[in-house]
Amino acid sequence: MHSSIVAHAARGFAALALIGSAANAQSGRSLQVTVRVLDEVGIVAGADVSVVVGLNDARVSGVTDEHGGLTVRMPAANADAEYQVVVRKIGYERADRFFRAKGDTMSFDVVIHRVQELTPVVVTAEQDLKRKSYHIGEEEIANSTATLIDATDILAKLRPDMICGRSCRPMASIAATTQTAVRKCPGLAFSQPTTCPVDNTPPSYTTNIWVNGRRIRIAVPDAMALARQHGVLAGLSIASMGVLSEIKPEHIAEMTYLDEWDTSVDKLGAQGGLFIVLKPGIDYQEGKGSFVTDVEPKPAAASTAGSAASPPAYRLRLLGVYDSETGEPIEGAWVIDMTTGTKARSSSTGTVTLAFLPEGGSPVRIVKEGYEDLSLAVEISPEHLAPLTLVMVKHTKPPLPPR
Repeated sequence: MHSSIVAHAARGFAALALIGSAANAQSGRSLQVTVRVLDEVGIVAGADVSVVVGLNDARVSGVTDEHGGLTVRMPAANADAEYQVVVRKIGYERADRFFRAKGDTMSFDVVIHRVQELTPVVVTAEQDLKRKSYHIGEEEIANSTATLIDATDILAKLRPDMICGRSCRPMASIAATTQTAVRKCPGLAFSQPTTCPVDNTPPSYTTNIWVNGRRIRIAVPDAMALARQHGVLAGLSIASMGVLSEIKPEHIAEMTYLDEWDTSVDKLGAQGGLFIVLKPGIDYQEGKGSFVTDVEPKPAAASTAGSAASPPAYRLRLLGVYDSETGEPIEGAWVIDMTTGTKARSSSTGTVTLAFLPEGGSPVRIVKEGYEDLSLAVEISPEHLAPLTLVMVKHTKPPLPPR
C-alpha cells in the first residue's frame, strides 16, 4: 500500500515537472525581432534601436544597416509580456512601437520624423518656467531615476506643479476636505487658490483629465489607488487619482497641464485640465487602463529599393510663424500634433513642413518660450495646399509668484 502511494506521488511530481518545464520553455522561448526604420523619404541607416521592457529596461539593442534594417534575437521572450521598440537618431524625433511576442519571429516598420532644425539648448534666467513646470515628455520620464509605477508618480515625483498649478498648494486640499466644505473648481485637485462655489456634498467622481484629446469626465478609483493617495497626491480628487493610476509611465508620450488662466485650447473644461498624449499603438479605457492595441500600424510608404516616391504636394504643406510686433520669423517654435504628440520645430525662416501630420484634420498646438501658445485645426488634403501663416504674441502676463 505504501509503495503504491509512493509510486503515484512520484508519477504526480514527474507530471508537474513536465508541465513546469513546458511552461518555462513557452515563456522563455527565443524571439527574433526584425525592424526596418524609415522616414518621410525612405530608409534610415545608422539609427539606434532598443527593445525595452517597462520604462527603461533595455533587453537587446543595435544599429540599423545601410538598408535601414536590424535583426536582433531575444533569448527569453514571454508571450504575455509587453515589449517596446525604441528608435533614436540625431536629427530625428524618438519613435516607439509596442508589441507582444505572438510567435517566434516579429517584423515591422518604424517611421521616424526629422527635426526641422536642431538648435542648442541654452539655459538662461529668461527660461519659460511655466512651460518647464507644466510639461514633461517621454525622454525625461524614461531617464528618471525615480520609481514610477503609474502616472501619479510622474506628478508626485517629477511634476508636482501639474496637480493644481504653481501658485496652488496641493497639501492644503487635505485640510479643505476635513475642516471646510469641498470647493469645486476647474482642475485636478479638491481645492484651488481662487474663490469657488461651496458644495457640501461628498466629492464627485468627475475629473478633468484628457487622454489623446478625449476628456475623461467620470472615473471610479479602485481600493489600491486610494491606498496610495497620500502626501502630495492627497490633493488630487479621487476621480483624477483613479485615471492616473491606470496609465503606465512607459505608455506616455507627453503630459501638459493648462492652468486656470490658460485659454489656448478652445474646449469646454480645458482650463485646469491635464492633457496626456499616449504613444502610437497605445489606447486607454476607464477601468481597463492604458494598453497595447491589437490594431497593426499602416505599412510605411517606402519602396523596396530603399527610396520612396516623392510625396504629393499637399503632404508637404508649409506652416510659418512670425512675431506679431516685428514680423520677423520665429525660429525654434514647436508645432505639436495634440492627438499623437508628434512634433517638429520651425527653421530660421519660421517655417515647418507639416508632412508629419496625418491625412485629414488634426488639432495642432504651437509653443515657443516667451510667446503665448497657439491652438488650431490643420487640414492635410488635396484641397488644402495654401501655406499657413500665423503670428505669435509675446507674453504680457506677469510671471506667477514663487511658491
